[in-house]
Amino acid sequence: MASIPSENPHVFMKKILYIWISIVTLMAQNALAQGQVVSGVVTGGKEALPGVAVFEKGRSTNGTLTDAKGFFKITLKGQSNTLVFRSLGFKQQEVSVAGRSTVNVTLEDEDKSLDEVVVIGYGQQKKSP
Repeated sequence: MASIPSENPHVFMKKILYIWISIVTLMAQNALAQGQVVSGVVTGGKEALPGVAVFEKGRSTNGTLTDAKGFFKITLKGQSNTLVFRSLGFKQQEVSVAGRSTVNVTLEDEDKSLDEVVVIGYGQQKKSP
């Protein structure tokens, strides 16, 4: 059986307690820093959508893009449990993760028609007086 060193037993116990608290604190920081990993596939109708921006709500710097098959993988770093999906020509969508590790999303087409856009490629136009 190990004996307590010749120094004051109270000082020795304080040192042990300090070391134990330090170890527990480091383990807790490591566990919290890892975050939750969420992955899935984004589709538009029946086709996979490449290039969709996927980011954590409230943390626009924590995001990724879907690959050619619509697949994404992101690690949530904040307290938000909501992912935001954004792509040109589709409505932005927010999806609650709620502890899930897989989230598959189908984006809806945006209702903007091309007849609302006027493009002039060449020609001359005089200013009306």
